[in-house]
Amino acid sequence: MRAGRPPAVEPDDAATSCSSGTTGRSKGVLVRAPAIAVGLGVVAANGEMTSADRYLCIKPFFHNFGYKAGILACLQTGATLIRT
Repeated sequence: MRAGRPPAVEPDDAATSCSSGTTGRSKGVLVRAPAIAVGLGVVAANGEMTSADRYLCIKPFFHNFGYKAGILACLQTGATLIRT
């Protein structure tokens, strides 16, 4: 276990990675936090998500779509996430 405080997270740091290996060889792509926030804002706006919503997420959370359009979109908007 590492002692001390972890380094601060900067806006330009990589926040996650994704791989599009579903149709061929996997390709890793680093995604920055601001890009994720903007993308989630678009998802929330198009879906008209608000804190009053209950969002049924059937997408797997281990996949980027379930993680971002499911968990993170609900965290950003305050919607309640329902998982089956």
